[in-house]
Amino acid sequence: MRVFRDKNGYGLNAFGFILATVGVVVGILLVLCVPVYLVESNVCTSKADAMDRDGYYGFWEGCMVETDDGYFPLDQIRENQ
Repeated sequence: MRVFRDKNGYGLNAFGFILATVGVVVGILLVLCVPVYLVESNVCTSKADAMDRDGYYGFWEGCMVETDDGYFPLDQIRENQ
């Protein structure tokens, strides 16, 4: 089995190298996605409160606001004034 070695002779086998790479990629994604999620959730809640409606933010759904017919995406709702 192939072993990846550094200059001191310590090494990882192929499975360990792949596992370490996946761990680093997941860590970078978490560092980038968590702050974006928190900001978007706060913006969604603020907009729903300004419309005097209930709303929530889902990572895959986006900003959902309650109407008489259920929850709909914020960008598909038009308020009559």
